[in-house]
Amino acid sequence: MRTLKQEIDSDPEASTRRQRAARERVLREREESISKALGALQELEAEQAATAEPKPPPPEGPPPGSGEGKAAKGNARKKEPRWSTTDSQARVMRMPDSGWRPAYNVQLTADHETGVIVGVDIDTTGSDGGLMAPAVEQVEQRYKYRPNRWLADGGFTSLKDIIALTRKGITVFCPLKPRRNPAYDPATPRPGDPPEIAAWRRRMVDDTEAGPQSWMRRRAKHERINANFRRQGLQQFNVRGIAKVKAVCLLHALANNLLAAGYLKTKRA
Repeated sequence: MRTLKQEIDSDPEASTRRQRAARERVLREREESISKALGALQELEAEQAATAEPKPPPPEGPPPGSGEGKAAKGNARKKEPRWSTTDSQARVMRMPDSGWRPAYNVQLTADHETGVIVGVDIDTTGSDGGLMAPAVEQVEQRYKYRPNRWLADGGFTSLKDIIALTRKGITVFCPLKPRRNPAYDPATPRPGDPPEIAAWRRRMVDDTEAGPQSWMRRRAKHERINANFRRQGLQQFNVRGIAKVKAVCLLHALANNLLAAGYLKTKRA
């Protein structure tokens, strides 16, 4: 109080200048954040344009004002790239509650038997497709070890990754994508299937019929790791940027591994 009184007596405008400077700082930071988001959005649009396959010219559309035209317009709007104005490195993703919020796609690789996390990565896409092979490479580089089997959720099912892992001698277990005709045998190779994919289709059908020995039934065991992260308090990220998000995930992975080590020590005793 004494300091504030002296400041008012000596410089009555000091408080007003501080408030004005604070407002200007907030506006400046907001402008910088939006500028970064626009730059990230342009990069995403350029990436989508580079990877997009050429499409044949569309047929004549419905007359203006028809319901079909409105639906098509709505679908096109959903495919527009989304980016966050609060974190330029985050990606606006669709959440389980059907909302859209800035988020990161956290990738965890763990040993199935012990529950020890052996790999952590952060991705900025809303899909797991194409991320299985990079996870294997991370394990190989870090531990100089190549696993014999690889178990993954259905979101990771990528024919390209399955072929790459199979050629390395890794047996891949990830769900088959449902076929449009339910009467069609899922184990039957499709035209153009390489041997690795044909073997994977047969393997997954046999695994479904394996009962308690099914590898795909063991996926639930990996979910306890996600539950551990929740129990440790990771409900949402309170930091911005990939580096800080990864640091948070690594700390939670370390906590998970310490718990797993304690459990294994007790079990061994």
